[in-house]
Amino acid sequence: MLVGIIGAGPAGLAAASYLSKKGIRVCLFEVSPQVGGLTRSFSFGGDWVELGPHFLSSSLSEPIKELFDNFSFTEMREYERMSRIYHKEKYFYYPPRPFNIFRNIGLLSTVQASFSFFWYKFFPLSPVLNAKSFMQNQLGDWLYRYFFASYSEKLWGRKTHELGESYAKSLIGIQDISFMNLFTKLVSAKKTTFDTCLYPMQGMNSLWEYLAQSIIRNGGEIYTSVSITSLLTKGNKTEVKINYAEKGMVFDALISTIPTHIVLSLLEKEQQTQHNSEAERLVKPPFRQLLLVYLEVETMHPISDHCLYIYDKDIPFVRLTNFNAFNGKKDGRLSLLLEYWLDENEPMWHMEEEDIISQAGKDLCKIPDLKNALVKKGEIKKIKNAYVLPDQKHMERLQSLQKQLAQFPGIYSTGRSNAVNFNFSTEDALTEGIRIARTILGERYSEKNE
Repeated sequence: MLVGIIGAGPAGLAAASYLSKKGIRVCLFEVSPQVGGLTRSFSFGGDWVELGPHFLSSSLSEPIKELFDNFSFTEMREYERMSRIYHKEKYFYYPPRPFNIFRNIGLLSTVQASFSFFWYKFFPLSPVLNAKSFMQNQLGDWLYRYFFASYSEKLWGRKTHELGESYAKSLIGIQDISFMNLFTKLVSAKKTTFDTCLYPMQGMNSLWEYLAQSIIRNGGEIYTSVSITSLLTKGNKTEVKINYAEKGMVFDALISTIPTHIVLSLLEKEQQTQHNSEAERLVKPPFRQLLLVYLEVETMHPISDHCLYIYDKDIPFVRLTNFNAFNGKKDGRLSLLLEYWLDENEPMWHMEEEDIISQAGKDLCKIPDLKNALVKKGEIKKIKNAYVLPDQKHMERLQSLQKQLAQFPGIYSTGRSNAVNFNFSTEDALTEGIRIARTILGERYSEKNE
């Protein structure tokens, strides 16, 4: 059996590693020069940094631990995860803590927020049409406007009534807001909600390189810096053609971790059955672009957060990642990442690198704890089509794409780009990769037990 895999991110590598350990021949295709996808690492300011923050729980499932041979090949640092929200010159814990919120917003606002919360619990909006009405029912209108509305509009560049309910449902700590759960949080003796996490001291890429080497040892092949030019199905088999080879490779099964609309566009047009005009219109989803600005700064007041979510609209970046909190270094120097979520037509996307770094330094100083930070160096990375826009057509579009792909037996889709959950994590990607591999092998898979 020969299995092809498009995309050498966590999901693709997990699937390939699992299959190769079972004696299945695999071939991975990756457009980038290195494996790891959006979790790959590079060196900056003497530290290993990634394309965003990535968390691995210390209570990983057994299949993931087995995938990495219990991390015997590298040093894993255990730490308490700390993430907060910066909003209106105050810090709020994330996931939320009721007492912390009430202490920050004051007595009058607490009364208003509480009244609004209970009003919507007794008199919920119906029907729930979008992210706005769903979050009003969950939080009440006061907390919805204070927290959710401004940040979501900043993330996506759209009003919340334009965003789908599925996006709101996927947010951490939102799905389980009820009278009983709220009471439990209020009276709980637990002082923190931080998860205990693991970070490889040689960067996340040390994990992906380990999987890549394991795949190659087991007879697999990995092609980097390649692009797929076409796909052709022949019964249950799929032929993959790449940019520098005249002859294609035929696979018994194909796993794709790239967006499904791209897979469909690569398939020969004569293979696709006719769809109605509405389905065709939904094929290509809208995306947000990701501008990553890395800054090495010196400061007398280093922050301890792993992530700061920046809700204030006058600070244009949406999240600050502090890589020193991951690696544990405390030397007055910080390696920081500022994320700007943009549409492709926004001016900052087209600015020169030097101007972007200068602007990011000014934006960073708007945070009180970092107002005197001295920027020593900077670097930018641009990721086009990084995040699918969760508009009201998102679920309909996703279902349409999956329905079209289902016409091609032997092709499986997985990965963040094809997920419903907008908090799709590195662990989720690894789990999904293993699940798809087991599906191909006909093995029973029970996420509940593992």
